[in-house]
Amino acid sequence: MKWEDFVPLETLEAYRKLYEDTSERETRDEILKDVPRTLSGLSDDSFFDRWPPESTRTLARILTAGTRLFGEYKQGMNFVAAVILREKPHAPTAFALFAYLMHDLRMKDLYGRPLAVYLARFAATLSVHAPRADGCLRRLDFEPQYYAVEWFSALFCISVPKLLSLAILDLVFARIPDTPLRVATGLLRTLDLSSFATFDEIALRFKPLVRAKANAPDALLAALDVHTDADLPSPKPLARPLSRSALDDSASSTRPARAASSSSSSASSPAAAAAAKGGHFDWIFNDLVF
Repeated sequence: MKWEDFVPLETLEAYRKLYEDTSERETRDEILKDVPRTLSGLSDDSFFDRWPPESTRTLARILTAGTRLFGEYKQGMNFVAAVILREKPHAPTAFALFAYLMHDLRMKDLYGRPLAVYLARFAATLSVHAPRADGCLRRLDFEPQYYAVEWFSALFCISVPKLLSLAILDLVFARIPDTPLRVATGLLRTLDLSSFATFDEIALRFKPLVRAKANAPDALLAALDVHTDADLPSPKPLARPLSRSALDDSASSTRPARAASSSSSSASSPAAAAAAKGGHFDWIFNDLVF
């Protein structure tokens, strides 16, 4: 399935119209300043090296239309919009997906004052589900605001390899509860932080380590094993991390569900739901278990 398949058709059409009704003359100064920085922040993706000038103007217009919908622009939204535009070059559709993500799926709550609350929830979740990583980070006084603000505000688009960042967006569109919090916790569960001895060392090397060592299947499986206090229904925490054999069982039970709906218990788990709905995560899931 494509991202737009998760969005009600009437919502897509309404947001496309909002984009078409938005003039470039409405663009705010902070957006004009941030759009060039967007390309430099995504410089490790050669696609953006070839971006024509009209795509830069389109990105500014998408962000401007966003301010009309949810009232403000925050740094980090530019990276999310740019990645969606890269994947969906049709500008009205790219804006519709960006608007649905930010407004309807409440990703706009990862900016400003609500972000502080989310960081506190992340810290609490980390201590329960990734105690080894949490212990290393606490020992070095490397608190979530030093690294997770970028993760959450840009939805990992500039912090992890491309395939993983797209899979994360898949999970958000598929309405997996608390996807950013789950992924952040799961990612840290897969990283070895024990070699860092000082705050200065981890501050210098943490970001390159994440870019180099973040493994998409491992991080996503660990993320889907994290239980949060999300308002939406979520599974009970597993007694142990998902194993390959458990995934094989889950995959076997969900194969019929891709052709017809199934009432099996495994199909109700986040892993099975994401695999059944498709997208970049489905590619990773199938590559791992079949």
